[in-house]
Amino acid sequence: VSVGDGDEIVALESFADKLLVFKRETVFVINVSGDIEYIELEKKFVGINSPYNVTKTELGIAWVNSQGAFLYDGEKIMNLTDGKLDSYLTVSEDDHSTPGWTQFIGHADGGQIAYIPPLKQLVVLDSPINPGTQGNLFIFDFKTSSWTYGTSRISAYPRSAILSGHRESFIWLGAISKPGNSTSVDTVVEGSM
Repeated sequence: VSVGDGDEIVALESFADKLLVFKRETVFVINVSGDIEYIELEKKFVGINSPYNVTKTELGIAWVNSQGAFLYDGEKIMNLTDGKLDSYLTVSEDDHSTPGWTQFIGHADGGQIAYIPPLKQLVVLDSPINPGTQGNLFIFDFKTSSWTYGTSRISAYPRSAILSGHRESFIWLGAISKPGNSTSVDTVVEGSM
């Protein structure tokens, strides 16, 4: 992994005999299967800004940034949004509006990601630090290779890191009220997404 390139390490994830090193601009795939580790793949412009931009699945390591949603399956990096979601155009149908990917994710801290194993679905939420006011999300279904956009599905309060694989859902902690700094648990359950 490049040292002194001005690009800091944001997260580390492992899959099979590979170690993925996520920097802000670049992702490195390091093969650790033998006595000597080596860089197997270096991909520019697919890095992440925060550890909540990446999650592990049984299919590989998934992550999101303003360029798309990606999956490393042990052999290659695939962009799951290519040919499926437009980066900048907002699509409107019957008074329902789906934002472009980059508009939804934003350029700084957007794109909190979770995985629901029994459903084989990747859930992409807006920024956990500065969430939108609507509680909207994107869901990628690995079984159908399709994206769905959901509106008003989660609370619009700041969120903690997500615990994926909670039954057929995922959970996080969210601050509910400012007076007294109370905290409660928001749970997204199957059927309410």
